[in-house]
Amino acid sequence: MPPKGAFAWLVGGAFTHALSFFGEQVVIAYLAFKLTDSSLWVGVALGLYYAPMFFFGLTAGAIADRFNRTKLIAHNQLAAAALLAALAWLVTQSGANGAASLIWVLPLTTAIGITRALYETLRGSIAYDLARSDRATVALGRLNLAGRCGQLVGAFAAGACIDRFGVPSTYALLAGSQCVSFGLLSRLPRLTQPQTSEGVRRGLTLLLEELRGNHRLRVLLALTASVEMFGFSFITLLPELAAQRFDVEAQGLGLLHSARAAGGIATALAFSLLMLRRGSERFYFGVIVTFGCALGLLAFAPTFSVAVGALVLIAGASVSTDILSQSMMQDAVPDRMRGRAMGVWVFAIGAAPLGHIESGLLSNAFGPTIALLINGSVLFAVSIFAWTTLPSPQRR
Repeated sequence: MPPKGAFAWLVGGAFTHALSFFGEQVVIAYLAFKLTDSSLWVGVALGLYYAPMFFFGLTAGAIADRFNRTKLIAHNQLAAAALLAALAWLVTQSGANGAASLIWVLPLTTAIGITRALYETLRGSIAYDLARSDRATVALGRLNLAGRCGQLVGAFAAGACIDRFGVPSTYALLAGSQCVSFGLLSRLPRLTQPQTSEGVRRGLTLLLEELRGNHRLRVLLALTASVEMFGFSFITLLPELAAQRFDVEAQGLGLLHSARAAGGIATALAFSLLMLRRGSERFYFGVIVTFGCALGLLAFAPTFSVAVGALVLIAGASVSTDILSQSMMQDAVPDRMRGRAMGVWVFAIGAAPLGHIESGLLSNAFGPTIALLINGSVLFAVSIFAWTTLPSPQRR
């Protein structure tokens, strides 16, 4: 049995990590749009932030299975804090209010993305270690609830801090949040996790063999990547919607990101209280359809308040897809490969750069309304694919 109270430290770390993670999204998007006045460059900036998920995801999974997860996750937060502090210094050197060249900012943003990739892999694996299979969705729901609460505070605080104190101070604030996360996660005890004697390279080889022979895992990988590309990439369009359709500044953009947290909190709370085991697949398909409809609502939102409502629905759908896909992927593999299953999930969400760039290109060519409609339509097609392709779970 895990030590009493261990999960509380993981939840606390999830909250403070999310303060920084979602605050960064506001800062990156704001800075890119402010410097270029282009949604395409916002897509490029966010794409580079998420690119390490793709390139480092599978390796992160092998690392999570090979080494002590609780020790790694704490020190990973310290590395993120150092990188954010470096960004604060760099933007300060470039001029008032962070009018920095993206050429210098983006490489450090990508480096922070590497720490995010490892964190997501480790967090999901540790949650499963603590809760086990029968309560995995509950544990992941509670972590997601903490993260969405952190999103609510972090996104709003980042927008307000940019308006009042500038980008460098905002980066410094986010670095402080990562230091708090390090302090909380360093309290996690060493947990009993499935033992593997394989090195990282051998672990990767075995994972590729598992993917070749595990049809269910391959389908879940494809679904997660598709939803990430065409669903989650809507955040690329928020700066343009905020500035041009709703005529709001950085604080308004922060409010739009905070609105995402409201639906996410309600959905994560539901998962944290209910154990969803049977019928997960059908629910997953319905969530993807809801995601597509919510993107359509955002596309035609005539007012700021309607956009906020659409983002609440989008957030609920996004949280549901995250929790269900993480749980289903870990159920689809043997226990000794659960870290690598989370690595597959991180690898799948590494498709985000393609989605952000695609959304930016569509917006530049046709406007954000058409971009959102196209992506919502693709999600409908993805849900049909899921319905006809995803096999029944096989207990391993």
